[in-house]
Amino acid sequence: MRKIALLLFFACLVGSAFASGGNMPIAAGMAILLALAIIALVYMASYIFDQPQLRAMAQDEVVHLLATAIVLVCILGVSQALDSTYIPGLTQAAGAPAGGATLQDRALSALGNVANNLEDRMTVLTDMNMGLAGNASQSIYCNFLNAGYTLVSCSPLNMMRGGLTQGMVVVGIGYADISAEQMLVKMGQLYALTLLLPIGLFLHAFKATRAGGAALISVAVALYIVYPLLVLFCENMLVAPFAAGGSANAYGYFSATTEQDMKCDPNVQSFTQINDVRSELVDSTLYNPLIFQSLVRAVFLTILKVMIMLGFIRAFAAMLGSEVDVSTLARIS
Repeated sequence: MRKIALLLFFACLVGSAFASGGNMPIAAGMAILLALAIIALVYMASYIFDQPQLRAMAQDEVVHLLATAIVLVCILGVSQALDSTYIPGLTQAAGAPAGGATLQDRALSALGNVANNLEDRMTVLTDMNMGLAGNASQSIYCNFLNAGYTLVSCSPLNMMRGGLTQGMVVVGIGYADISAEQMLVKMGQLYALTLLLPIGLFLHAFKATRAGGAALISVAVALYIVYPLLVLFCENMLVAPFAAGGSANAYGYFSATTEQDMKCDPNVQSFTQINDVRSELVDSTLYNPLIFQSLVRAVFLTILKVMIMLGFIRAFAAMLGSEVDVSTLARIS
């Protein structure tokens, strides 16, 4: 009777998970039911072949599978609570736009805003570089005593293009990091609950493959819940208060130096106009936002989020009975 009650409780638990709604993928429930069917076959075979030790092993696996089902329900419950209650409340309190119905949609929307910001900066730097090159290439032709001379008095401006080029490299690095983050969140949205979690649950049901299953479950939870949550935390709880605290110049869009500001008259042989252009290019309102958006918001925060996610994978896998070595990945990040 105790075994029958345990199986009935297990069936009710899985059934309630299926009935709980939208976030429950059919594949995850089917993986647990398939593992239960295999354990049931092993249990019946133990009577057919009179193998008490096999029967005891099957009973232990049923108890462990019940614990795995509880882990699944907890994961889905946390995901549902974040999507429906906690994340909307936090984003509303931070004054951020909704950005989507699910946690992953909101994270992708936040990363999209950062990517658009970096694209705008790249466009401005490109236009400035082209404008500087155009002004630096201007020349005048003089004819004196039947001898022709070409004077390129604005050519020193070419030396200043190196700084703009370095700025474009920095923005490109930041944009690459944000693009990688978007791919990571999208991969979790598409495959965490539909592929990684079902396979992990199935492998976790058996002793021989328990460590690998725990690792897959940890990766699935990290990609589907932890990393998008870290994206929203960094954008709404760190970056937004930083901007609200009087650092708008570092947070907002910089004012582009126009081509008129970089104007150089080749007929004027004077260092003053060259120095005027230099003053425009070294203005802090131009580079402070670029440094913050590219190096801090894109690169540094990406490293921080990846490090926290790897730490979670290791801790959660250890809780499920697997030791995952993430030191190599941590060095890469």
